[in-house]
Amino acid sequence: METAKILGLIALTTVALVHQSDSAPGLSRGPDSAGAPHGAERSAVVSTETERGLEVGDEFPDILLPSLDGKEVKLSAYKDRIVVLWFTNLCYGCQGALPAVEKALQDYGGKDVTFLAVSLLGGDTNAVRTVVRKYGASFPFLIDTTGDAYRLFGGAKVPPGVCPLSPQFFILNEGTVAYATHFPGTPDSDIRKRLDELIKVDEPKAPEGPSPGRHR
Repeated sequence: METAKILGLIALTTVALVHQSDSAPGLSRGPDSAGAPHGAERSAVVSTETERGLEVGDEFPDILLPSLDGKEVKLSAYKDRIVVLWFTNLCYGCQGALPAVEKALQDYGGKDVTFLAVSLLGGDTNAVRTVVRKYGASFPFLIDTTGDAYRLFGGAKVPPGVCPLSPQFFILNEGTVAYATHFPGTPDSDIRKRLDELIKVDEPKAPEGPSPGRHR
Protein backbone atom coordinates (compact mmCIF):
# COMPACT_ATOMS: atom_id res chain seq x y z
CA MET A 1 0.00 0.00 0.00
CA GLU A 2 2.75 2.46 0.94
CA THR A 3 4.59 1.63 -2.30
CA ALA A 4 1.47 2.40 -4.37
CA LYS A 5 1.08 5.78 -2.61
CA ILE A 6 4.72 6.68 -3.32
CA LEU A 7 4.39 5.75 -6.99
CA GLY A 8 1.23 7.82 -7.25
CA LEU A 9 2.96 10.88 -5.78
CA ILE A 10 5.86 10.49 -8.23
CA ALA A 11 3.43 10.34 -11.17
CA LEU A 12 1.59 13.48 -10.01
CA THR A 13 4.87 15.35 -9.55
CA THR A 14 6.04 14.37 -13.05
CA VAL A 15 2.79 15.62 -14.64
CA ALA A 16 3.06 18.92 -12.76
CA LEU A 17 6.64 19.46 -13.90
CA VAL A 18 5.77 18.73 -17.55
CA HIS A 19 2.85 21.17 -17.41
CA GLN A 20 5.05 23.85 -15.85
CA SER A 21 7.69 23.35 -18.59
CA ASP A 22 5.08 23.64 -21.37
CA SER A 23 3.79 26.96 -20.02
CA ALA A 24 7.18 28.53 -19.26
CA PRO A 25 7.45 32.10 -20.58
CA GLY A 26 10.19 33.38 -22.86
CA LEU A 27 10.09 30.66 -25.52
CA SER A 28 8.68 31.49 -28.91
CA ARG A 29 5.92 28.98 -29.58
CA GLY A 30 4.47 30.50 -32.75
CA PRO A 31 1.30 32.58 -33.09
CA ASP A 32 -1.19 32.69 -30.24
CA SER A 33 -4.92 32.06 -30.55
CA ALA A 34 -5.54 35.67 -31.63
CA GLY A 35 -3.13 35.34 -34.54
CA ALA A 36 -0.31 37.49 -33.11
CA PRO A 37 3.12 35.84 -32.84
CA HIS A 38 4.50 35.08 -29.40
CA GLY A 39 7.63 36.95 -28.38
CA ALA A 40 11.04 35.38 -28.08
CA GLU A 41 13.00 37.97 -26.16
CA ARG A 42 14.72 35.19 -24.20
CA SER A 43 14.28 32.43 -26.75
CA ALA A 44 16.95 29.76 -26.51
CA VAL A 45 15.40 27.28 -28.95
CA VAL A 46 17.94 26.69 -31.70
CA SER A 47 17.86 24.39 -34.70
CA THR A 48 20.23 21.45 -34.35
CA GLU A 49 21.24 21.53 -38.02
CA THR A 50 24.78 22.71 -38.57
CA GLU A 51 24.84 23.54 -42.28
CA ARG A 52 26.89 26.66 -43.03
CA GLY A 53 24.86 29.70 -44.01
CA LEU A 54 25.78 32.07 -46.81
CA GLU A 55 28.61 34.48 -46.14
CA VAL A 56 29.79 37.68 -47.80
CA GLY A 57 31.04 36.93 -51.29
CA ASP A 58 28.98 33.75 -51.74
CA GLU A 59 26.68 33.45 -54.72
CA PHE A 60 23.08 33.37 -53.55
CA PRO A 61 20.53 30.80 -54.79
CA ASP A 62 17.39 31.71 -56.66
CA ILE A 63 14.18 31.13 -54.72
CA LEU A 64 10.52 31.23 -55.69
CA LEU A 65 8.04 31.97 -52.90
CA PRO A 66 4.43 33.13 -52.68
CA SER A 67 3.82 36.59 -51.31
CA LEU A 68 1.19 37.47 -48.75
CA ASP A 69 -1.17 38.57 -51.53
CA GLY A 70 -0.76 35.27 -53.37
CA LYS A 71 1.66 36.34 -56.09
CA GLU A 72 4.78 34.29 -56.78
CA VAL A 73 8.03 36.19 -56.33
CA LYS A 74 11.30 35.02 -57.85
CA LEU A 75 14.48 36.44 -56.38
CA SER A 76 16.29 36.51 -59.72
CA ALA A 77 13.71 39.02 -60.98
CA TYR A 78 15.59 41.62 -58.94
CA LYS A 79 19.07 40.77 -60.21
CA ASP A 80 19.61 44.33 -61.44
CA ARG A 81 18.78 45.83 -58.06
CA ILE A 82 20.24 45.75 -54.56
CA VAL A 83 18.04 43.40 -52.53
CA VAL A 84 17.53 43.58 -48.77
CA LEU A 85 16.31 40.11 -47.71
CA TRP A 86 15.06 39.73 -44.15
CA PHE A 87 14.09 36.32 -42.75
CA THR A 88 11.89 36.84 -39.69
CA ASN A 89 9.46 34.94 -37.47
CA LEU A 90 7.94 38.25 -36.34
CA CYS A 91 8.72 37.76 -32.66
CA TYR A 92 8.42 40.85 -30.45
CA GLY A 93 12.00 41.84 -31.20
CA CYS A 94 11.40 41.63 -34.95
CA GLN A 95 8.15 43.53 -34.63
CA GLY A 96 10.01 46.29 -32.80
CA ALA A 97 12.42 46.51 -35.75
CA LEU A 98 9.68 46.87 -38.37
CA PRO A 99 9.50 50.69 -38.18
CA ALA A 100 13.25 50.93 -38.87
CA VAL A 101 12.92 48.65 -41.90
CA GLU A 102 9.94 50.64 -43.16
CA LYS A 103 11.88 53.91 -42.74
CA ALA A 104 14.81 52.41 -44.67
CA LEU A 105 12.39 51.41 -47.43
CA GLN A 106 11.15 54.98 -47.71
CA ASP A 107 14.72 56.32 -47.80
CA TYR A 108 16.24 53.76 -50.20
CA GLY A 109 13.31 52.41 -52.21
CA GLY A 110 13.86 54.96 -54.96
CA LYS A 111 17.55 54.13 -55.26
CA ASP A 112 17.30 50.74 -56.97
CA VAL A 113 16.97 48.96 -53.61
CA THR A 114 14.28 46.29 -53.09
CA PHE A 115 13.15 45.19 -49.63
CA LEU A 116 11.76 41.66 -49.19
CA ALA A 117 10.76 40.06 -45.90
CA VAL A 118 10.38 36.28 -45.61
CA SER A 119 8.05 34.91 -42.92
CA LEU A 120 9.27 31.86 -41.01
CA LEU A 121 5.85 31.16 -39.49
CA GLY A 122 5.15 28.28 -41.86
CA GLY A 123 1.83 28.62 -43.62
CA ASP A 124 0.33 30.91 -40.99
CA THR A 125 -0.50 33.97 -43.07
CA ASN A 126 -3.05 35.30 -40.56
CA ALA A 127 -0.31 36.14 -38.06
CA VAL A 128 1.69 37.91 -40.76
CA ARG A 129 -1.34 39.94 -41.86
CA THR A 130 -1.99 40.94 -38.25
CA VAL A 131 1.53 42.33 -37.84
CA VAL A 132 1.57 44.00 -41.27
CA ARG A 133 -1.68 45.83 -40.46
CA LYS A 134 -0.49 46.76 -36.97
CA TYR A 135 2.74 48.39 -38.17
CA GLY A 136 1.66 49.48 -41.64
CA ALA A 137 4.51 47.59 -43.33
CA SER A 138 4.45 48.31 -47.06
CA PHE A 139 7.28 46.03 -48.24
CA PRO A 140 6.39 42.54 -49.56
CA PHE A 141 6.21 39.59 -47.19
CA LEU A 142 7.02 36.21 -48.73
CA ILE A 143 5.85 32.97 -47.13
CA ASP A 144 8.49 30.26 -46.57
CA THR A 145 6.06 27.46 -45.73
CA THR A 146 8.65 24.69 -45.44
CA GLY A 147 11.65 26.66 -44.16
CA ASP A 148 13.69 25.47 -47.14
CA ALA A 149 14.40 28.98 -48.42
CA TYR A 150 15.88 29.97 -45.07
CA ARG A 151 17.96 26.78 -45.05
CA LEU A 152 19.52 27.81 -48.38
CA PHE A 153 20.52 31.19 -46.95
CA GLY A 154 20.84 30.80 -43.18
CA GLY A 155 22.12 27.26 -43.14
CA ALA A 156 19.48 25.65 -40.93
CA LYS A 157 15.81 24.93 -41.29
CA VAL A 158 13.90 26.92 -38.66
CA PRO A 159 10.74 25.36 -37.20
CA PRO A 160 7.73 27.73 -37.35
CA GLY A 161 7.80 30.21 -34.47
CA VAL A 162 11.40 29.57 -33.49
CA CYS A 163 13.69 32.62 -33.51
CA PRO A 164 16.80 31.84 -35.62
CA LEU A 165 20.07 32.84 -34.00
CA SER A 166 22.18 32.52 -37.16
CA PRO A 167 22.39 35.38 -39.70
CA GLN A 168 18.96 36.16 -41.08
CA PHE A 169 19.45 39.53 -42.74
CA PHE A 170 21.13 39.77 -46.12
CA ILE A 171 21.98 42.44 -48.66
CA LEU A 172 22.37 40.97 -52.13
CA ASN A 173 24.09 42.68 -55.03
CA GLU A 174 25.17 41.52 -58.48
CA GLY A 175 24.53 37.85 -57.75
CA THR A 176 26.44 37.65 -54.48
CA VAL A 177 25.94 38.28 -50.78
CA ALA A 178 27.25 41.75 -49.94
CA TYR A 179 26.24 41.77 -46.27
CA ALA A 180 25.03 39.15 -43.77
CA THR A 181 24.02 39.69 -40.17
CA HIS A 182 21.36 39.01 -37.53
CA PHE A 183 18.60 41.61 -37.31
CA PRO A 184 17.44 42.75 -34.86
CA GLY A 185 20.76 42.62 -33.08
CA THR A 186 22.69 44.80 -35.51
CA PRO A 187 22.16 48.60 -35.39
CA ASP A 188 20.16 49.75 -38.39
CA SER A 189 22.82 52.46 -38.83
CA ASP A 190 25.29 49.71 -39.83
CA ILE A 191 22.85 48.42 -42.43
CA ARG A 192 22.30 51.91 -43.79
CA LYS A 193 26.05 52.46 -44.01
CA ARG A 194 26.46 49.31 -46.10
CA LEU A 195 23.60 50.33 -48.38
CA ASP A 196 25.16 53.75 -48.86
CA GLU A 197 28.46 52.11 -49.83
CA LEU A 198 26.79 49.83 -52.37
CA ILE A 199 24.71 52.62 -53.88
CA LYS A 200 27.78 54.80 -54.24
CA VAL A 201 29.66 52.02 -56.05
CA ASP A 202 26.74 51.37 -58.39
CA GLU A 203 26.22 55.04 -59.31
CA PRO A 204 27.34 55.81 -62.88
CA LYS A 205 30.50 57.84 -62.95
CA ALA A 206 30.44 61.27 -64.57
CA PRO A 207 32.50 61.52 -67.76
CA GLU A 208 35.97 62.85 -67.14
CA GLY A 209 36.73 66.30 -68.56
CA PRO A 210 40.01 67.43 -70.08
CA SER A 211 42.95 67.45 -67.72
CA PRO A 212 43.85 70.92 -66.43
CA GLY A 213 46.88 72.56 -68.03
CA ARG A 214 46.42 70.93 -71.43
CA HIS A 215 44.21 73.51 -73.06
CA ARG A 216 45.53 74.97 -76.28
